[in-house]
Amino acid sequence: MHRSLVNELIAEEVERARADDLLRERVRLEHEGTRVLAHARRPDRDVLLALDGPNYNAEAFALMALDPQTREPLPGPSWPPGLAFGGDHPVLVRPWSCLRGTYEYYRHPSHVAESWDQDRYGRELPTLLRHLLDKAGCQ
Repeated sequence: MHRSLVNELIAEEVERARADDLLRERVRLEHEGTRVLAHARRPDRDVLLALDGPNYNAEAFALMALDPQTREPLPGPSWPPGLAFGGDHPVLVRPWSCLRGTYEYYRHPSHVAESWDQDRYGRELPTLLRHLLDKAGCQ
């Protein structure tokens, strides 16, 4: 997909998420091109999630937990409890969350019969963020 179209689609998703009453108090969003940064808070620490969508919405957002200070990717054991899915993704070989609506979910061998095309309109950014924040234990 053309990069400017992707950026426009993501900007629209971010605006929908910012307008969502259920998210407004729970998350602060930054939009950087094809990346959305979601700043949230657990009772014990700050959480920073990156949602990368270089081919959004032809493909789902890829998820990564980042260090809130350095913005470097966190190793799986440092992801918020409830969000990391054990070991590294068997195909992508990096930490991941087994959550429908993420790029990693559809690339997992056990989900080959499922497709992003079936879910894309029910898993838009506001819905995905609510699921991620709940799973990560963010307030």
